[in-house]
Amino acid sequence: MKSFLIIKRFLSGLTFYLLFLSSILASETGLNEITAPEIKNLMKQKKILLVNSMSSIEYDRQYIPGSINIPLNEMYTTKKLPEKKDKLIAFYCMGVR
Repeated sequence: MKSFLIIKRFLSGLTFYLLFLSSILASETGLNEITAPEIKNLMKQKKILLVNSMSSIEYDRQYIPGSINIPLNEMYTTKKLPEKKDKLIAFYCMGVR
Protein backbone atom coordinates (compact mmCIF):
# COMPACT_ATOMS: atom_id res chain seq x y z
CA MET A 1 0.00 0.00 0.00
CA LYS A 2 2.87 2.37 0.83
CA SER A 3 4.45 1.85 -2.61
CA PHE A 4 1.08 2.64 -4.25
CA LEU A 5 0.96 6.00 -2.42
CA ILE A 6 4.53 6.81 -3.47
CA ILE A 7 3.72 6.02 -7.11
CA LYS A 8 0.48 8.02 -6.91
CA ARG A 9 2.33 11.04 -5.49
CA PHE A 10 5.04 10.73 -8.13
CA LEU A 11 2.46 10.62 -10.94
CA SER A 12 0.58 13.57 -9.45
CA GLY A 13 3.79 15.58 -9.25
CA LEU A 14 4.71 14.61 -12.80
CA THR A 15 1.26 15.63 -14.04
CA PHE A 16 1.54 19.07 -12.46
CA TYR A 17 5.08 19.49 -13.81
CA LEU A 18 3.87 18.65 -17.32
CA LEU A 19 0.97 21.09 -17.00
CA PHE A 20 3.40 23.79 -15.86
CA LEU A 21 5.79 23.00 -18.71
CA SER A 22 2.94 23.03 -21.21
CA SER A 23 1.90 26.49 -20.04
CA ILE A 24 5.43 27.74 -20.72
CA LEU A 25 5.40 26.24 -24.21
CA ALA A 26 1.82 27.31 -24.93
CA SER A 27 2.72 30.39 -26.91
CA GLU A 28 4.93 28.31 -29.22
CA THR A 29 2.20 25.72 -29.88
CA GLY A 30 -0.74 28.01 -30.55
CA LEU A 31 -2.35 27.51 -27.14
CA ASN A 32 -3.62 30.61 -25.41
CA GLU A 33 -4.61 31.59 -21.91
CA ILE A 34 -7.95 33.38 -21.60
CA THR A 35 -9.58 35.15 -18.69
CA ALA A 36 -12.58 34.02 -16.68
CA PRO A 37 -14.80 36.80 -18.10
CA GLU A 38 -13.83 35.75 -21.64
CA ILE A 39 -14.75 32.14 -20.86
CA LYS A 40 -18.06 33.20 -19.31
CA ASN A 41 -18.92 35.22 -22.42
CA LEU A 42 -17.97 32.34 -24.74
CA MET A 43 -20.05 29.92 -22.65
CA LYS A 44 -23.09 32.20 -22.96
CA GLN A 45 -22.60 32.17 -26.74
CA LYS A 46 -22.11 28.36 -26.68
CA LYS A 47 -18.79 28.78 -28.48
CA ILE A 48 -16.63 26.92 -25.95
CA LEU A 49 -16.51 23.59 -24.17
CA LEU A 50 -15.12 23.93 -20.66
CA VAL A 51 -13.37 20.79 -19.42
CA ASN A 52 -12.45 20.23 -15.79
CA SER A 53 -9.46 17.87 -15.68
CA MET A 54 -9.60 17.08 -11.96
CA SER A 55 -10.65 13.74 -10.50
CA SER A 56 -14.37 13.07 -10.30
CA ILE A 57 -14.23 13.49 -6.51
CA GLU A 58 -12.65 16.95 -6.86
CA TYR A 59 -15.11 17.83 -9.61
CA ASP A 60 -18.08 16.88 -7.43
CA ARG A 61 -16.80 19.19 -4.68
CA GLN A 62 -16.15 22.25 -6.84
CA TYR A 63 -16.68 22.92 -10.49
CA ILE A 64 -17.77 25.66 -12.85
CA PRO A 65 -21.42 25.19 -13.84
CA GLY A 66 -21.67 24.17 -17.49
CA SER A 67 -18.29 22.42 -17.49
CA ILE A 68 -17.77 18.71 -18.06
CA ASN A 69 -15.37 16.45 -16.16
CA ILE A 70 -12.66 14.46 -17.90
CA PRO A 71 -9.95 13.45 -15.42
CA LEU A 72 -6.40 13.55 -16.80
CA ASN A 73 -6.06 9.78 -16.66
CA GLU A 74 -9.08 9.45 -18.99
CA MET A 75 -8.11 12.18 -21.46
CA TYR A 76 -6.84 9.85 -24.21
CA THR A 77 -9.70 7.36 -23.96
CA THR A 78 -12.72 9.60 -23.39
CA LYS A 79 -15.64 9.87 -25.76
CA LYS A 80 -16.76 13.16 -24.16
CA LEU A 81 -14.71 15.42 -26.43
CA PRO A 82 -16.55 16.48 -29.58
CA GLU A 83 -15.47 14.97 -32.88
CA LYS A 84 -16.53 18.13 -34.69
CA LYS A 85 -13.88 20.83 -34.30
CA ASP A 86 -16.21 23.86 -34.39
CA LYS A 87 -15.84 24.90 -30.72
CA LEU A 88 -13.00 26.13 -28.62
CA ILE A 89 -12.03 23.81 -25.79
CA ALA A 90 -10.72 25.20 -22.50
CA PHE A 91 -9.21 22.95 -19.84
CA TYR A 92 -8.97 23.92 -16.21
CA CYS A 93 -7.90 22.38 -12.91
CA MET A 94 -6.92 23.53 -9.44
CA GLY A 95 -3.35 24.17 -10.58
CA VAL A 96 -0.26 23.42 -8.53
CA ARG A 97 -1.14 23.03 -4.89
